[in-house]
Amino acid sequence: MRWRYRPCRTPSTSRTASRSWPALLPTTAKRWRRSSSGAHRTTPTPEQGHPRPLHSPEVGSPDTSSQPARGIAYQPALDGVRALAVGLVLLFHHGFSWMTGGYVGVSVFFTLSGYLITSLLLTEHDQLGRISLVRFYGRRVRRLLPASLLCLVGIAMLAAAGEFDGLANLRREVVAAVLQVANWNFLVQGDAYAAVQGVRSPVLHFWSLAVEEQFYWLWPLAMAALLRLVGSRRGRRVVLIACAGVGIVAAPVIAQVWGPDVAYLSTPARLGEILVGAALAGVLHGADQVASWLRWMALPALAAIVAAAIWWPAESGPAYEGWLGAGSLVSAALILSLQRAGAVTTLLSLRPLVALGRISYGVYLYHWPIFLVLDGPRLGNTGWWAFTVRVAVTLAVASLSYVAIERPIRGVATSPRRLFPAAAFAMAVSVLIAAVAVAPAGTGFGASDDDLADVSFAQTTAPLPTLAVATTAPMPSTSATPTSFDGPVPTAPESTVLPTPSRPVRILVLGDSTAMALSVGLVEFAKANPTLAQVEVLAQVGCGFVRGSDLYRDDGSLRAGCDDALDDQLPIALRERTPDVVVALVTLPDATPRLWSAAEGELYPEDARYQERMTDDYAAMRSALLAVPSVRIAWLTTAVPASWYVGYFGNPLTVASFGPLNATVASMDDADATRVRVVPFGEWLTEQESDDDTSWRSDGLHLDPASAERVVEEFLWPELLGVALS
Repeated sequence: MRWRYRPCRTPSTSRTASRSWPALLPTTAKRWRRSSSGAHRTTPTPEQGHPRPLHSPEVGSPDTSSQPARGIAYQPALDGVRALAVGLVLLFHHGFSWMTGGYVGVSVFFTLSGYLITSLLLTEHDQLGRISLVRFYGRRVRRLLPASLLCLVGIAMLAAAGEFDGLANLRREVVAAVLQVANWNFLVQGDAYAAVQGVRSPVLHFWSLAVEEQFYWLWPLAMAALLRLVGSRRGRRVVLIACAGVGIVAAPVIAQVWGPDVAYLSTPARLGEILVGAALAGVLHGADQVASWLRWMALPALAAIVAAAIWWPAESGPAYEGWLGAGSLVSAALILSLQRAGAVTTLLSLRPLVALGRISYGVYLYHWPIFLVLDGPRLGNTGWWAFTVRVAVTLAVASLSYVAIERPIRGVATSPRRLFPAAAFAMAVSVLIAAVAVAPAGTGFGASDDDLADVSFAQTTAPLPTLAVATTAPMPSTSATPTSFDGPVPTAPESTVLPTPSRPVRILVLGDSTAMALSVGLVEFAKANPTLAQVEVLAQVGCGFVRGSDLYRDDGSLRAGCDDALDDQLPIALRERTPDVVVALVTLPDATPRLWSAAEGELYPEDARYQERMTDDYAAMRSALLAVPSVRIAWLTTAVPASWYVGYFGNPLTVASFGPLNATVASMDDADATRVRVVPFGEWLTEQESDDDTSWRSDGLHLDPASAERVVEEFLWPELLGVALS
């Protein structure tokens, strides 16, 4: 039997006006009539056994409790849209190189949220003559808060166990997620720190939930005002369409004025996508019929969404230029086309997709920390097998959360007088757990202050005794000064007896966080061999030798720290500490995009202008170091990050990004080969690592402490000794 939706009409709405717009529901929907004695149901109520509507507007969330007593009809295909959206996000976050624009899935969620929330509010107003704000916020609290707080507490517990070491601001990020302002927190602190360390926050995905939640706080108030001030449905539609238009136009303006990060993360820039869905709800609300030809839009709209997910770039392009609002018109077209039965409607209504859509809120919540824990090193694989394991664990956790936590809490009838204080208490407890469990901010790399104090060399202005060989045993050359690295990298024979220097070699380490990680091995070596080496470290997170430019996504803090290390501390160390060997190693900072001027735009390492400036800055650093007669330089080539790390989660790096850097390093011995040695560390480490070997760099970028000790003992110490005694 074919059913037709007959909406309730307010006295100010004429039949003619309502028929001038398409209907809200397909012909398989529930039907409602209003008689003179009130509403008459033509289908059973939820209490009579009919499934409750499962639509929920928030990112990835089905919500059976968010409907009024007579809510909008359930459309399985919209759960299928949720499944599509969260599937794109999962593929993108796994790091498949062919899914660079999977963040489009979040945009689809936004538009669907705006559509469903506004439909619910309009329907409630039709039936009750008003919008109950207390009831609305109560539904949101019951639906959103339990799972999100559970996820955040789990993240805090993992952090307490040492799972997310190296994140300087994790405590603040967890608290910001609890308070639903994660997007603004990431904007304020900037994410350059994480970008140049290769570490990612387990609450990074909460930025989109924060955007939604901020919308939920404001939109019911705006809708209540609209429904009170504008009496006709036509007028309300015009206002909603105008709001969507303003949101679409505002996003590119925000991108131009405040930059790409604000365009991607800020609530005003992303509201356009949500408001497009709200406008669609206004257009469809109270209408009788959807034109049959609209179903033919479904396939092109679906194809366009998938194409954008595959071809849009990860860290640039439309998403960072403010065009996601305009792109959300495609999502709206898909939702509109699903109001008529068709092949795509049938496809998206398949039971597996509907089931995934129902738990998609939990899938979105839990997937990212699970993906970080089950990373390439732990799984020993980064392809489809690893993706299958990650998704299987995510689905299991999300299903358990849905059955044991989310659905039971939604079904509990709690008065607002009890609900809101309980929610506030739960949030306060979560903040307390985050404050206690999550370690204070720190770099997570490098040796401890106590260890550094044990091996540092004393300040002196007197000339040091000249380094000499204290034994007569010949010192083998472990590697010639390389001009190219095409051949095998020689290593010292295990049986070779190295010469003993006449005094400890004073080693100063410069560079970024990879140099800090390497310095752990040098410090441990010096502790075990105090007569051979002393070590000091001036390396800083995100500190490269390319100067005078803004680092990729830096808010200025990294550049300031680097300037302090190289411009202020380094001259003092060279003058007062008189090191024998300076170890120089940089990886990410000088292989990532940099901005010298807004007019020129961001440059990539492959750009000739970038390479020219890098060569000049490296030569200037070499000259500054060699100005101290006693200094020798061991300039290490960089090891390309693991294949599963490059390009992961929108990382702008490619293998080619490191070619210009290593070419520049290889040229550093041209001026004075007797005092500068290019050490093929990157090539040596690459030979030690197989494709799936994670024993050296478990995060794909930094040497683990034990690995750093192996590097020094098996490769680096003979090199440094040769440089010192040259």
